[in-house]
Amino acid sequence: MRIGINAKYAFDKKVRGIGKYTLKLIQNLARIDTNNFYILYVDKVYSNNDIFNNLPDNFKIKQVKESNYLLFEQVKLPKYIKKDSLDVFHATGNTFPVLTDSNLKMIVTIHDVMFLKNEDIIPQPQTFYQKLGKYYRKYNLKFKSKIDKVITVSDFSKYDVHQETNIDLSKIKVTRLGFEKKFLNYEISQKEIEKGKEKFGIKDQFFYHLGGDATNKNTEQVIKVYSKLPSHIKVKYQLVITGIKHDLEDWKRKLKDYGLNNERVIFTGYVTDDELKFLYDQAELFLFLSLYEGFGIPILEAMGSKTPVIASNRSVIPEIVGDGGKIVNPNNETEVVNAICNILKSQELYCKIINKGVKNLNRFSWLELAKLTLKQYKEVYQK
Repeated sequence: MRIGINAKYAFDKKVRGIGKYTLKLIQNLARIDTNNFYILYVDKVYSNNDIFNNLPDNFKIKQVKESNYLLFEQVKLPKYIKKDSLDVFHATGNTFPVLTDSNLKMIVTIHDVMFLKNEDIIPQPQTFYQKLGKYYRKYNLKFKSKIDKVITVSDFSKYDVHQETNIDLSKIKVTRLGFEKKFLNYEISQKEIEKGKEKFGIKDQFFYHLGGDATNKNTEQVIKVYSKLPSHIKVKYQLVITGIKHDLEDWKRKLKDYGLNNERVIFTGYVTDDELKFLYDQAELFLFLSLYEGFGIPILEAMGSKTPVIASNRSVIPEIVGDGGKIVNPNNETEVVNAICNILKSQELYCKIINKGVKNLNRFSWLELAKLTLKQYKEVYQK
């Protein structure tokens, strides 16, 4: 088979979310498949990218020079796909090129369908760029008849995709995301700890929240919960927040609404992988109060770092957490505050959650994801 993969996000300098999924998929396909030929379509190539330097001979990177994503996917990609005589194309990020030949087998990974939800169920994006992205994803699905197989990342998402798109369940396959072993048994020196704390202005023990600008991340609710903690806990623990990319100063000003300041609540901005590992490792608790997710990789990363997880009871999150963390109603501040206080005051409960969290990781494997994905390539090709 000649298989094409939209690998644009896997080659970003700041790999997160869809990019991490695509990167791990490619890396593990390279481990298990020497029989098929892969073409990875990207818009930029960074020579220092590990995957760029370590791919086997049956993987080829092809640069499609187009910075506008809509033009990249809908104008340029179809031309390359036709020229390269592909048998199967895997669109890895919710949308797919429409103007392709009918004999091409199309596989699309739909990570979630938040963009199809009503405003009263999931708060919707506010920025122009976010609204444009939502419209593009919705419009793209008008051509769903061209899709031969949908891959999604959880049982919850499988039924959510079916309900929102009416794509037949038999065409939707689940490949759970994996867990990166680098977070397990991560060793950090005292010097590195001091360096990390100095960089981010961390002076005390802290709770960690990996949030974001999107309203579904519920970052403001995490701040509100922190503001309602007993004063002796707020004095002892800071709140560290990563994932905020825009309007950082507005977020800092917002702290005043909750009687807080940016000494107790720290916004780090973007962090590197090493800094992320440091934050997971050193945090006393990891707070994940999202209103909607397709999966929730940060949950697994925190568990692997042996940091107790307090997570939302919404969408896929209970499926991912299993019995490896504390599940709460994210919009009930009293419930979340009580969960934090109870875990902090009981060493037995604290250790129990850590141990169950580590055990929970056995359910998630990037290698298994690659094997299941390769199986889907073969199935659609043989039909």
